[in-house]
Amino acid sequence: MPKITKFILFRYWMLSVFSGNALAIDLQPNDIVAPAPGRTAISISYVNAQNTTLYVNNVPTGASPNLESNLGIVRLGHTYTIGSLPAVSYVQVGGGTLSPDGSLSAYPASQGMTDTTIATAIWPYANHTTRTYFGVAAYLSLPTG
Repeated sequence: MPKITKFILFRYWMLSVFSGNALAIDLQPNDIVAPAPGRTAISISYVNAQNTTLYVNNVPTGASPNLESNLGIVRLGHTYTIGSLPAVSYVQVGGGTLSPDGSLSAYPASQGMTDTTIATAIWPYANHTTRTYFGVAAYLSLPTG
């Protein structure tokens, strides 16, 4: 195994040992497949959610709340190689609004940015012929939101 590969694997192992727990992992179709190098992609997502039932101790209260959230997310990623290992890095930012109405109308609406996320993944093992892969990812969330 080349010296650079050993260094990269050791670095990711150290990051995983000394970092806190992950709160969530966002996997999309084909995220596990090692990418071809030299590609840049952008992903734009919009999510709208509404909640019209207020619960207290798992029991609906009968109030008529209306809580609507709108969220936009932009993710920019680029694929490359580290030594001979396939890798991808991306940065993700977003913004959204939270609008209370109905029985929640006394509360103010809010809007703002999401936390910025930077991620890098490498595949120490990637066999495209047999479609078997092993990848490791590191995430960094910056409190910008």
